[in-house]
Amino acid sequence: MTDESTSHAAFGELRELLAGGRQNFLLYKVLNLAQPVFEESPGKYLDEWLPYIQGFKALLGDYTLSLNDLSNDQAAAYTVMWPDAKFRAELFYNDDFNKLGDFDYIERLSSLVMSDFRDEECYLSGDFFGMLEWKNLKRLDLLNLHLSARTLRDMFEDAANFPALECLVLSGNPLGDEVAKELAESGLNTLRTLKLNTCKIGDEGARALASASSLSKLSKLDLGCNHITDVGAKDIFASPHLVGLDELDLSYNNLGMETVELLPTSGVAQNIQRLYLQCYSWDEQTKKAFASYRERQRQQPEGSSS
Repeated sequence: MTDESTSHAAFGELRELLAGGRQNFLLYKVLNLAQPVFEESPGKYLDEWLPYIQGFKALLGDYTLSLNDLSNDQAAAYTVMWPDAKFRAELFYNDDFNKLGDFDYIERLSSLVMSDFRDEECYLSGDFFGMLEWKNLKRLDLLNLHLSARTLRDMFEDAANFPALECLVLSGNPLGDEVAKELAESGLNTLRTLKLNTCKIGDEGARALASASSLSKLSKLDLGCNHITDVGAKDIFASPHLVGLDELDLSYNNLGMETVELLPTSGVAQNIQRLYLQCYSWDEQTKKAFASYRERQRQQPEGSSS
């Protein structure tokens, strides 16, 4: 696999994988094919294979390597073979988390998902996140981990540690209004998606989020299954910072007709393409009023407002 014809044949095989929609295997395939060349002759690798690697990176966009499938040594080799390599990690056991602590390339992680630890309760230290630079991290999911307010406070004490974070999922953690306020004040100003479903957030937390200018880039906000009433919903729908939302979930809070009546005059509501407000407590009149509002929105020409 050291002559040019062999390299071109392998490149053709990789093109077939891409054409067949098998992108999940593509990058590993090209790296595995290139590794013997790299080990035998790094200079030849750089001249002959690196342009192919970079070419496939352009085709795959933000495709990342799964840390779950790699040892630290393998990751080290890949960072040399592919200088722009980024990683992702999906952690479901404490052993997985321990592995992350030993990983030497935290700054190359672009996605970290931790959810429903299956072997025992997770002990997640906010200091672990706060003392490291997560400069390429775009997505952070910390779902159903029983996180405390103190952990989140330590984690996001310095927003500069997360300069690229676009998606933050904290759903299923009993965080309350205190953490909602701290998130609003944290300076995380790159977020486009924020999910705080089932976090015990009430009207004070909703008001804090609505008043946060740092959240002006949000396009998706999930506050479903919390303790928000019409008072908190009024702050959300009147927020000058949330007019960029195209998806908002306030379903299964404590909302009533007062919230539905806000919608026709709300600048926030007019731009939303996917709005979820349904609540168990709604009577037939409220259900009909919301259905009527949604029907009027569907009938509007695209780009217009009522």
